[in-house]
Amino acid sequence: MKLLATASLLVALAVAVLANPGPGSTACKASFPGISEPLKTFAETGEATQDLKCFMSCVMQDKGKMMSNGTITMMEPSADAPRMPESLSKAIAPCFAMTPTSDLCETAYLHNKCLWDNDPDKKFIRLFQ
Repeated sequence: MKLLATASLLVALAVAVLANPGPGSTACKASFPGISEPLKTFAETGEATQDLKCFMSCVMQDKGKMMSNGTITMMEPSADAPRMPESLSKAIAPCFAMTPTSDLCETAYLHNKCLWDNDPDKKFIRLFQ
């Protein structure tokens, strides 16, 4: 059940971000101009520049998805969020249990690279758009 809740979080997160991008995204985009091309590259290859890694950290912290110590945070998924297949839920669960590194940019990247490696639809990328 915990794995399903974790996986559902990812879907709920994407829905929530699309519905309300919030001021954090704007501030992060302003701090990292020209980030759309590195984001496109990440979406296609899983590779990220240092600026993109730090942009990921900025957005995740502004959205409350990562604490200032690098811990990936989770919230209860929305009741109306679509359910994620159990196989995907199990595949991405380790991405939410990763141990933070001393570099917040690297921690954000490693978390998102894990999602990239395990989510065939790459829906989590919407958080950064």
